[in-house]
Amino acid sequence: MAWPYVFDIDAATLDPSAFRPRSERPTLMLVHEAFHTPAHLNKLTEELRAMSLKVLCPQLPSSMDAQEPQGLESDAAALFDCARSEIETSTNVVVVMFGYGAIPGVVAAQRLNQHSLDVPYAGEVTKLVYVSGMVLQQAESFMTTLRPPWVMPADDDTCSVSMPGQIFYQDCSLESAREAAECLRPQSMSSLQSVASDTGQPDVPSLYILCELDRAIPAGIQRGFVRVLQEQKEQADVMSLQTGHSPFLSRPRETARIITNFSLA
Repeated sequence: MAWPYVFDIDAATLDPSAFRPRSERPTLMLVHEAFHTPAHLNKLTEELRAMSLKVLCPQLPSSMDAQEPQGLESDAAALFDCARSEIETSTNVVVVMFGYGAIPGVVAAQRLNQHSLDVPYAGEVTKLVYVSGMVLQQAESFMTTLRPPWVMPADDDTCSVSMPGQIFYQDCSLESAREAAECLRPQSMSSLQSVASDTGQPDVPSLYILCELDRAIPAGIQRGFVRVLQEQKEQADVMSLQTGHSPFLSRPRETARIITNFSLA
């Protein structure tokens, strides 16, 4: 922690126990998938809150109704702003990221932990959870890494999803799939084409939930992401689910249990 030196304080005189966050449980920040909204994660959010966890789930600007589509940097900034008050009030944060959301989520996590170095008694991002999450390397973007045939570009720097029920929700109930598909939003094309400013992974314990039946980000590609994480991190665990791309909708209770057990371990 750098702040004692910034404020000209003798770190040797400080009680180490004072640096522990006042909140015993971390706050979870959920980062939704591209084309989605926080409402798509309502079932998962309810399950997590039933386990006495505080949950934040901001809307990413790249899939927000706006006259000018917003990009990847706007998403990372929105996530930073959402979790900043938690960090500054001595609360640790676990970032849970779905699909594309892992790209701005990692950037925000890096910035939050950098910010915590300058704030007395700050919390920090202590763990990351990737749910079929994108893991980019240098000079990569969502589109160059995945090359998804189901992304349909429009003429206004946005894009939509072809056959979302089959791509995102094939293992959900018909009613749930229909409702979720109807609530999808156009996604900023630039957000999917942008190269992240920092693709380095925060060296904190991480869990990758691999969705074996995923039609949006196939399991083979996810395994490649896992290999990258395990090369970069000291602790990167993997758990497989026999689900499609959206276990937050098809199996919210099981997904919540996995996230909670990892977050509180």
